[in-house]
Amino acid sequence: MRINPSHTVGKIAVSSSGAAAVFERYHLDYCVHGGETLRAACLQARLPLEEITDELEKVDERPMSWYMKKRNWDLESMADLIDYIVHIHHDYSRCETRLIDRMLEEAVEELGDKNPTLATVQEYFLKMAEEQIDHMRLEEEKAFPYLIQAERALRRKDPVPHPFRDYDLFQHPLRVLEWDYGLLGREWNDINRLTHYFELSSSQKEYLGHLYDAMKRLEFDTRHHIHLEDILLKKAVGSGLLDEVKLGVIRKGGVG
Repeated sequence: MRINPSHTVGKIAVSSSGAAAVFERYHLDYCVHGGETLRAACLQARLPLEEITDELEKVDERPMSWYMKKRNWDLESMADLIDYIVHIHHDYSRCETRLIDRMLEEAVEELGDKNPTLATVQEYFLKMAEEQIDHMRLEEEKAFPYLIQAERALRRKDPVPHPFRDYDLFQHPLRVLEWDYGLLGREWNDINRLTHYFELSSSQKEYLGHLYDAMKRLEFDTRHHIHLEDILLKKAVGSGLLDEVKLGVIRKGGVG
């Protein structure tokens, strides 16, 4: 695995199944300070960047066949589920969002006069995409690294770190796993309504078929993504990492 020192330590920790162990050997905090770049973290800790980068690059990557295998995620570790979410859903979401952004821009420019609804679809999509990208970044820099760190401590029977114990519901990093379900669902529902659930006449398919197909794929992937993060939240509660009362308040929309 090639390591970019400009990537955050949180992102590196959740992108490689063995990176957390490397960081822990060097006492590098990839949880609370998961948003720091590897270069900045090494500089602050006075650690050799090249040595740590070399160690991280020697960590074996999982084969693609591992990600393609059907699994019962209720029985898998949080670290494995996070690995799957990041590699299968986060990477896909970022790639597909960029593609749809370009396709929408071209469609509005070429067909916007005849189909003014496209501009509204573009507005909804860009707003939703911005929220989704920010959500994934926060997961990779805070929530996911913490869950990996805590799970590793539990397996070693060490005291579980609680760096966010005093955070209120609005600030708690695990709250990002909630996805702002209601907001996301409303935005997709608005897009579905505007596009008539991505239905096109035979004459429209030539111009908008690829765009609508891409949006349908992303919506399907997003809903599966949300389902997996719901499983992850339940695992966090089962491990004692998130109080069930807090989870219940979040689920009822008390902080959404």
